[in-house]
Amino acid sequence: MAVTEVTFYPPYNLRYGHAAGKPDIGNQDGTSSDGTAISAGGQCNDVADGRRSAQLTIDTSGEADDATIDLTSADTASNIDAANWDFFIIDNHNLDTATAGGSAIEIRSGDLSGAGDLVGLSSAVSGTLGSATAACTVGSNIITDPIADGITVMTTTSSNASSVYRRLHLDRASASNYAADITIGEITMGKKFTAPFRPDLGVSYDSQYSGVKVNRSQGGQAYSTKRYGRMRSWSLNFNLLDSTAKTNFEVFFDIVEGVRLPFHFSLDSDSATPTFYYGRLSSAPSVKEVALERYSVKIQISEEL
Repeated sequence: MAVTEVTFYPPYNLRYGHAAGKPDIGNQDGTSSDGTAISAGGQCNDVADGRRSAQLTIDTSGEADDATIDLTSADTASNIDAANWDFFIIDNHNLDTATAGGSAIEIRSGDLSGAGDLVGLSSAVSGTLGSATAACTVGSNIITDPIADGITVMTTTSSNASSVYRRLHLDRASASNYAADITIGEITMGKKFTAPFRPDLGVSYDSQYSGVKVNRSQGGQAYSTKRYGRMRSWSLNFNLLDSTAKTNFEVFFDIVEGVRLPFHFSLDSDSATPTFYYGRLSSAPSVKEVALERYSVKIQISEEL
């Protein structure tokens, strides 16, 4: 695919953590990815552990009460205020199926006591990770149609963003009960960073099959084992950056702590139907001064399955 605009979505909530006992689920019981039962009000680490494949299940099938996930931050508001917080991502979910094609997805900066704590939304897209997304139906502070299961990326605009309190409110379609249990793999939020221009020509892509091993028996017959399938990788080189852009890259590297934390990113974020990927830096990024106050940044990203 053509690389037109590169945007990174570093997970501030994974970097700074959540308050004791958070995140937790609200009105329904649930089940963690390892089969552990979770009572209503219990902690649900699956949605904030960096593993999108490890899904939380919320027992909403046939339920009338709204599902909620409390994501209160462990850090101060200054780390997730309006200057540092403008996206909210729900990944590996089935919200379109669970809400029968309609919903009322909201983000709250309070305890649901009134409309004043609603966090504003300017846009949202949903679709399959690694494929083009589509625009959701969005009001000033609510998604009324999630469009598709998979990944939903919301852009927030709100004076209420200066709060350590975050509650994801997942309403069912109209007055109907939920059509299925809700499943969610990962929730991230933070401040997105868009590179000031496209990377150099010659962006390289690779597909690794390092999870497939071939061995031979004592009789010489080959047999294979597969721990996991294809993993894509990307090499991006940005040249002649000014000092502001270099600093922005360095902030991004600090939030993900080098190779430690995975993050979402898009290579065509200027599209009306952007495609999103999930990966992590596969090696320490390279930052060099190549001319007076001009810098190059080279990064390599490996896909997270």
